[in-house]
Amino acid sequence: MDRSISFACKRTEPAQLDKLILEHIRQRSDGSGAEGLADYSVALAEFAQLRTSSLEKAPAANDYNLKALLRYYGQLLSAIKRFPFCTDETKKVETLATKFTWSEVFEGTGLFKKSSNTLRTVRFEQACVLFNIAATQSQIAAGLALTTDEARKQAAMALQGAAVILRHLQQQSAVWLPACESLDLQPPLLGGLSELMLAQAQEVFWFKCTAEKRAPELLSKIAAQAADYFAAAHASLAARAEIDKAWLAQIAAKRLFFLADAQLQAGKAAIGADHGVVVARLRAARAMAVQLAKGSLGASERVATLLSQATAAAESAERENNVIHLKIVPDINTVEPLPKMSLATFEKPLPDFTSPDLLGHDLFAGLTPTAVLASVKTYQERRAAAVAELVARLRECTATSVATLRDMGLPGALEASTGDAAVPPALLTHAAAVREGGGLDAITTKIESNRAEAGNCHQVLRDAEARLDEEQRDYETLATRHGDRWKQQASVGLTEKTRADLAKYRDVLSRSATSDETVATKLAAARDGILLLSKPPEVLASLLPAARPAQGAHPAETELRAALAALDRVRTQRDELEKQIGAPESTSITQELLDCSSKNVAEASVIEAHLALLEPHRQRVSALVAESGAALDAVMLANQQYVQSRGSGAAVTERERMITDLTAAYETFVEVTANLTEGQKFYTNLSAMLSKFAAKVNDFTASRATEREQLLKEINRTILQAPADPLPAPMAALSLAPTPTPAPAPGYGNLAGMPPLPPAYPPQATVPQSHPAPAPAPAASATPTKAVSDKASQKEEKEEKEESKAAIAKSEQASPAQKNPSINVVPSPADKEKEDA
Repeated sequence: MDRSISFACKRTEPAQLDKLILEHIRQRSDGSGAEGLADYSVALAEFAQLRTSSLEKAPAANDYNLKALLRYYGQLLSAIKRFPFCTDETKKVETLATKFTWSEVFEGTGLFKKSSNTLRTVRFEQACVLFNIAATQSQIAAGLALTTDEARKQAAMALQGAAVILRHLQQQSAVWLPACESLDLQPPLLGGLSELMLAQAQEVFWFKCTAEKRAPELLSKIAAQAADYFAAAHASLAARAEIDKAWLAQIAAKRLFFLADAQLQAGKAAIGADHGVVVARLRAARAMAVQLAKGSLGASERVATLLSQATAAAESAERENNVIHLKIVPDINTVEPLPKMSLATFEKPLPDFTSPDLLGHDLFAGLTPTAVLASVKTYQERRAAAVAELVARLRECTATSVATLRDMGLPGALEASTGDAAVPPALLTHAAAVREGGGLDAITTKIESNRAEAGNCHQVLRDAEARLDEEQRDYETLATRHGDRWKQQASVGLTEKTRADLAKYRDVLSRSATSDETVATKLAAARDGILLLSKPPEVLASLLPAARPAQGAHPAETELRAALAALDRVRTQRDELEKQIGAPESTSITQELLDCSSKNVAEASVIEAHLALLEPHRQRVSALVAESGAALDAVMLANQQYVQSRGSGAAVTERERMITDLTAAYETFVEVTANLTEGQKFYTNLSAMLSKFAAKVNDFTASRATEREQLLKEINRTILQAPADPLPAPMAALSLAPTPTPAPAPGYGNLAGMPPLPPAYPPQATVPQSHPAPAPAPAASATPTKAVSDKASQKEEKEEKEESKAAIAKSEQASPAQKNPSINVVPSPADKEKEDA
């Protein structure tokens, strides 16, 4: 009873999560190469090792292993966000699925007894890991001796953390695993365990307050709440057949203990009030303590102390009441219920499993799911379109103001009327800005750079298209040559999307070329003015026509200058707003989209929420456009009055025209510079995109070439392994009489020493006889004559053998027609071609 109740961790078997994820990455690789896959292999190996060390090896219950569990769960959450794991076995959707096998802690009895369960959904793994985290926390608390304040603090945190996790698991279990047969993950059992952990956390707080000798009133409230928690836990767990009966006995004993202590402390706190109620509470505390002492857990030191204190307090109160107060002692059931104070609650938040403190380094931080990337792309396109619309409205407003002022000859008319022959201050400022910006040379350099980048982009597209065309020609050639044997998939279907992307990039380049031409046209119109503004101030002053003598400021001129100043202020506000609108976002939407699945939030709502951040800018743009229109109307009205009041002259008109043209040239310089800077960013981004596109095309064509080589080898191997066709035997169909073998010539003897003669086909040539057959020797010849005759015979026999061998060799080299002239052999087309050749 002095120790808290804990439960064991679930055991698991190895799962192939790392291999499953790596194969998924390999199949969807965008051509980043083996180096990227190697990096992911290292991260996945660490992920697998983390699972093994924290789950499969049944580590001891301590803070180090608890942190490993928390880290694995955080990494698992990160993986679930990024990979399409199976989360519902009832849905037939293509997902990553593997077997997760976990043992049972509460095995049940009878027909329901089961030692383990296996599911293919990652939610099963997620729920079991949470269960183990809570189990480890309960074991850590059970292993602590609550004799120090630090131990009590650690135990309270562990038990309350386990309670919060089990309550969260109870709520999610029905959603994650509606058809799960695991008894450990049934919501009623999880609810009972969470209430038990919460009651024990409240018990630890009671220990802490008791050790600190807090007021009896506070101790009574804490004990009363602990008794309620233990009562709820007992009611939930008593209905579960798989719960150990010893648990239920200990929970009931703790409930009774805290009820008795709550009455004891309440009786002590009520001394001085209604003494009858004090006696009733102390009697109830004594009675419950006696009942507790008679139970199986009554040998505890805590129970003995409680019984001693309750007995002494009750006897003292009874004596005092009998002698002094003489109050009626009411029934305890009619006394006001005890107040309660909850120090352990379910309101504590779950740990932030993805925080750097618990997660450490996110192993999957560099990976973003394809679906999330598509959503991010959709959002970026919509936001870019909205930003472009707002910027276009602002720039259109600026262009309208500049064109209107140019038509009215402003501000050249005002600058020319000052009577000062020097360059106007505003024009000097414009000239300094042009020189600082590099003048015409800088613009020309940017134009050439953009043209070079555009040419490189076109070349990349041409090279990619050439590789695709070459690959398609190779496929068509081999498919035509080998016919049905060529099993490679057609190139047209495989490259359809790639060619569509290629056409899209070409269209983008075509539109960018049109924009470049527009910029070049604007620059050509203002080229002379920009050249003049690039000159030093003294040169610019010498080129300006002289001004007429000053005649004093006219009221219309003052009003016009005020209207122009107001228009300039509005333009400055427009420029600042344009910078704010075009600035990158301070927060990324990617992480929020990754969290959508875990938080049950629709991606569309996240996108709309981020797009709504542009609404204040949209309202501000509308207000500035209206304000600009009003300011421009005021300038036009003031200009009419000024034109009527000013003098005229050729010199004044020429000076006005030149100042107005130079002002317009400055505006063009600013606009063209901004356009070219945007063009540089555009071509830089497009070049990066085309590099990836070219890499994908190279990977595709290389893989197709490798596939063709393998198919060709397979076809050649099939041809070589096929059984050869039987050779034609034209002579077998002819009925030829065997050529009679001539009888051996007399005097040549037996040719047994010669090699065996060939069969009838091909027929043997007749051995020519170069000598006539010698006459038989007389039988009665003398001995010398016989010796000479044998030598001559041996010599002739030797010559005959040599001639026979030559004839046989010649017959073997001859064609069938030459060997037997009676056979009419028709030459084949190949032989005929050889003869003609």
